[in-house]
Amino acid sequence: MVTASTTITSSGNEFELGFFSPGNENSGRSSYLGIWYKRVSKRTVVWVAKRDNPLTDSSAVLTIVADGNLVIREGSFSHMLSNLSSSGNTSATLLDSGNLVLIDRRSGDLLWQSFDYPTDTLLPGMKVGYDKRNGKTWSLLAWKSREDPGPGVFSFELDPQGTSQFFILKEFQKYWTSGTWNGQIFNQIPEMGVHYIGLAYTSNENGSYFTYSMYGHPIISRLVLDVSGQLQVLSWDETIGEWTKFWARPRELCDVYSYCEGFGTCNSSDMPFHQCLHGFKPNSVGDRDAGDMSGGCVGKVVLLCGNGTDVNGRKDQFLRISEVRLPANSIVLSHVRSLGDCDAACSSNCLCSAYSYDDSHGCSIWGNELLNVVQLIYDDPEGKDFYLRLAASRFKNQEVEMDYSRPRSSHDAAGYRWLLLLLVEEKVAKQSGYMSPEYASEGLFSIKSDVFSFGVLLLEILSGKRSTSFYNSDSLNVLGYAWDLWKSGRGEGIKDPILPEIPSANMLLRYVNIALLCVQESAADRPTMLNVVSMLSNEQVLLPSPKQPAFSATRNTILQGEKVTSSTTITSAGNEFELGFFSPRNKSSRRSSYVGIWYKRVSKRTVVWVANRDYPLADSSAVLTIAADGNLVIREGSFSHMLSNIPSSGNTSATLLDSGNLVLIDRRSGDLLWQSFDYPSDTLLPGMKVGYDKRNGKTWSLLAWKSREDPGPGVFSFELDPQGTSQFFILKEFQKSGQRKGFQKYWTSGTWNGQIFTQIPEMAVNYISNATYISNENESYFTYSLKIPSATIRLMLDISGQLQVLSWDKTKGEWNKIWAQPRELGDIKGQKDQFLRLSNVSLPANSIVLSQARSVGDCESACFSNCSCSAYTYDSNGSHGCSIWGIELLNVQLIHDDPEGRDFYLRLAASEFLSECKVHLTPYADSRIKRWKWIILALAVPMALLATVSFFFCLWRRKSQNKGSMAQILFYLTGEDSGEDLMLFDISTSTGAADCKCSSRTGKKKEVDLPLFSFASVSAATDNFSDENKLGEGGFGPVYKVRFNLTDHFKT
Repeated sequence: MVTASTTITSSGNEFELGFFSPGNENSGRSSYLGIWYKRVSKRTVVWVAKRDNPLTDSSAVLTIVADGNLVIREGSFSHMLSNLSSSGNTSATLLDSGNLVLIDRRSGDLLWQSFDYPTDTLLPGMKVGYDKRNGKTWSLLAWKSREDPGPGVFSFELDPQGTSQFFILKEFQKYWTSGTWNGQIFNQIPEMGVHYIGLAYTSNENGSYFTYSMYGHPIISRLVLDVSGQLQVLSWDETIGEWTKFWARPRELCDVYSYCEGFGTCNSSDMPFHQCLHGFKPNSVGDRDAGDMSGGCVGKVVLLCGNGTDVNGRKDQFLRISEVRLPANSIVLSHVRSLGDCDAACSSNCLCSAYSYDDSHGCSIWGNELLNVVQLIYDDPEGKDFYLRLAASRFKNQEVEMDYSRPRSSHDAAGYRWLLLLLVEEKVAKQSGYMSPEYASEGLFSIKSDVFSFGVLLLEILSGKRSTSFYNSDSLNVLGYAWDLWKSGRGEGIKDPILPEIPSANMLLRYVNIALLCVQESAADRPTMLNVVSMLSNEQVLLPSPKQPAFSATRNTILQGEKVTSSTTITSAGNEFELGFFSPRNKSSRRSSYVGIWYKRVSKRTVVWVANRDYPLADSSAVLTIAADGNLVIREGSFSHMLSNIPSSGNTSATLLDSGNLVLIDRRSGDLLWQSFDYPSDTLLPGMKVGYDKRNGKTWSLLAWKSREDPGPGVFSFELDPQGTSQFFILKEFQKSGQRKGFQKYWTSGTWNGQIFTQIPEMAVNYISNATYISNENESYFTYSLKIPSATIRLMLDISGQLQVLSWDKTKGEWNKIWAQPRELGDIKGQKDQFLRLSNVSLPANSIVLSQARSVGDCESACFSNCSCSAYTYDSNGSHGCSIWGIELLNVQLIHDDPEGRDFYLRLAASEFLSECKVHLTPYADSRIKRWKWIILALAVPMALLATVSFFFCLWRRKSQNKGSMAQILFYLTGEDSGEDLMLFDISTSTGAADCKCSSRTGKKKEVDLPLFSFASVSAATDNFSDENKLGEGGFGPVYKVRFNLTDHFKT
């Protein structure tokens, strides 16, 4: 069930369903069940269930009852949403379209849907009309008020008389009409011809209805019947957090149905609005004297019927009135094919009072009463020629004045349009135009390429500036300049002062909008030239919001007076990094927010720097800006969080570089005043430093996040040894009784030996290039750069305390760990720490006893799994069991002859062990030496002498049988003891001095023979270490080639 405190959300996170109270959520007023947008920050309800029955019980729930119907239960009363006969196996799902559907789970059939019961909002895919099969009517009904979803006085529905026109009704009286459908548009909505919204009317044997779609635009849009009775198309503008109205009807009083009654004309630009058509007069003297034409108008002379004539033999004639928005309730004569035939058809009909004809819509005639005749200004694109039937006596002596004068507005909008078009034509004639991005980069040319050039030229004319001029530090050309003004709501600021006065600011903004539509980066997004002409000539055509133009410079700089808000960002010039406000995990969540920098090209947002990790922001209106004194600050209400604190004259700017560094610059001198690289968070980017600046005492260190979703300071830090050595430490916060006591060493890099840190031998393998440590009188620090500059690689201190090098895998869409210290169990190519067994040890103090470990294996595993464990011991015979030690071992004593000595297992890195010894090393004899060791020694000496004599005897025997070793053969052939014979002797011999004893936990040992080579043999084999034999140098010194020249001695 859904309760007052729970909701359900569509799978794509588009819509949410739950209980709401209009106005103040916490008010005690009635509540309703509704559906609203999930991604829109300002709650906008698009559907209300049982709007005429508000809920007063806060315990009300939405549920599915036993018979499978969807109901709202309020105490003991149930409000039925669906009323179906069902076996009960149903489910209700909220779709991403905003439709709540009730489904039969066995058959999958749709049983009920909220789209069949619209409120005041028509979403894409919804219908307004009626279903002829079951008599269902789909209509919109406005809210009673802004805060009352109850049924209001306005409705929007299909004409119940069966015509194709839709009405807005006010208390069931006609208030506005769409006009009839001509197959392409409703004739009172000519702007439907520009297809930014897919409007459609369908009528067949099953039903007649109107619907619409958004033609693939990702914008959030809705059609709503407002409480004022206006039908509006609204789109959500995320940058300003508001709904923007880009279409509405009725637009003005003159659009209201029958506002001036029969045979009256309405002109909203003149006073009074109401006038009678030429040849007509107010219906009553009282109306005329009062200047009130709302009672309608009547003809001054009675019309003749059909083609009849008056006493003078004259016929009724037609007065042509230009620039008219045609009235509603027309009758279309589809069989009439010319203006003359249309005239004749109206003349022959006694009831016809007017007609109109054009090639696209054909012949339309009107009956006895003319309603909603609207006089437009000169050259209005919606204006049509309208022929009004008048008595012959209204014309002068057969010399009929057939044309009615056209009213002109004080500011001739058409003249301004033609001036712009002439200027464009002149520039096109004088210049070669501007290349579209697809032509410049790929040589592709299409009809949209000319549209792009037209847009550039139009922007140049409006601004009075050349395309390649430099306007400010953010824009490279006129496109970027216009785009920045448009985004900031200052589009009218582009106007060149020398241009003639523009009739209205809206007209100028319209031209800027059209130009920006023409210069969008994708050719598919640009309109055709035919559409451009239509948009320029018809001010009622709806314009979509433009996308960022091609070749415009992305804003990467903040100037004084500018700001970054929660809905805006700045991006580095190369599109590498982005700066803005973010909330960890869910960016639309209400939790605290931070100012941060993240990768722009990485699909999974990865924050590399946080400005205010110590003080999260609770106010969504917080902004990042440059104060009057030139400092960079975060303003949250009346409080300011200072990022920089420098004395300055105020002329500064902040720029986000492609390195990820945010820098504050003195614009006069160009000096660097402050940079984010001096204040790392948990990530070290190439070029950043960890260490300290000796000149001003500044420390550069990494501090891990508190958790995956909390950028606040965590318990681990990575910094240079404050004692002045060249080693770096990972420190872990030491806490006792909840009080911060300081930091303790968790891991060390070892000291710098000039090439690597001693505890990081893998530095010799270049995962990253130029990883180096620098120390001089000014500073000591570690830094690095990338071997492949285009790679996305970062070094970060994880919340687990592990220092990691991560690489972005674009194909998988995830970060890969390519290096880490300290290593975890089984991590990074199977390399593990191991334990060195030390025998006869007097155990150190400060041990921790693990009573749950029952064997030496359990004890080792427990130590392995704890990064802080440095050693362990296990006493199987005593009562001590398993003991482990932390990072620091104190008072470890090795006493060979101590009967109390125990086996002590010391944790070491895998690199500390010989590869041949895959088990624990024992650095000295395992057996305890008692007094009787002298007896064994006394016996061993004579036996060793006997073995030596036997060895030389055997050697002599082998000589006599010509089965000598290679060394002896060379000696007999050459009579010399060369380097080769020494090398051959060395390779074929292993000495006891080179033995390494490896012991396992079971106490078994195995011998590992390690070859020893004399210096003389190595020197001879490398020609005294000559440069000719030198192969190169590595981390362990020079490498030489060993050369054996045996061919001269063994020729067949």
